[in-house]
Amino acid sequence: MSNNALYLYGIIISHNKNWKEHGIKRNNIFLINEGKFSAIVHKCDEKPYNSADPVEVRDLILAHNNVLDKAMKDFGAVIPLSFNTIIKTSKSGKTAEENLRNWLKDNEEDLIKKWNKINGKKEYGIRIYYEKEKLLNKIKELHKIKQLQQKIQIESAGVAYLLKGKVKEEVDKIGQKQILEYRQNFYDSTKKLVFDIVINQSKILLDEEKDLLLSISILVNKEQIQKVNNYLVNKNFYFNVAGPFAPYSFVNSQKSEISVTPKTGGSCRNE
Repeated sequence: MSNNALYLYGIIISHNKNWKEHGIKRNNIFLINEGKFSAIVHKCDEKPYNSADPVEVRDLILAHNNVLDKAMKDFGAVIPLSFNTIIKTSKSGKTAEENLRNWLKDNEEDLIKKWNKINGKKEYGIRIYYEKEKLLNKIKELHKIKQLQQKIQIESAGVAYLLKGKVKEEVDKIGQKQILEYRQNFYDSTKKLVFDIVINQSKILLDEEKDLLLSISILVNKEQIQKVNNYLVNKNFYFNVAGPFAPYSFVNSQKSEISVTPKTGGSCRNE
């Protein structure tokens, strides 16, 4: 039997609006209301949307996200669900709609907390970069490094070789410390300007080709994103801001605090 499942895009506060939109594969979207919330869905088969063509997969994901963008615009916020979240019929004979309604009722308290957190807010992604060559040149001007460089000029070849290794080690050590201080300052300052912040974990090394300093996601309203942008402009670091997005990072992920020391090293529901 086809179209006996429901593709779930996201959750909004209960609404009786006749929302006429199209989703993935131009499917007609409708709302299922249960208690305090409404689910944004379309009818589908009990199988995920897949393709061997990466361009088609990209288009499917874009269609999913476009629905969420429209929901944020029309309803003020949306609790997003991951791409290919599909509610199926159950072995006991319950329909996909019955399973979805039960899920909405069982999770109403959690959904209320999430809605209160994200209502009227959007997610933005921010990536901040440092200038590696500028940082390295600054470190090489330090008195400690200059002293080692001077010793290299007067020592024997063997000692000079060892000293060159020590210089590199010291430069890397100082560079890593400076990068972590930059990261901490950006994190602490940005955190004061937003409702919530999540670090997108990445391993930053001094000899990395891409000089990424910090990647974060923030939850903000209109006034806050302007304040964040102004703050970043005044810091004279290269950065880019992407968004707004549905707030995935703030309903589906655990928050993380920044570390001041270096570190090494789609779903289907069938109730």
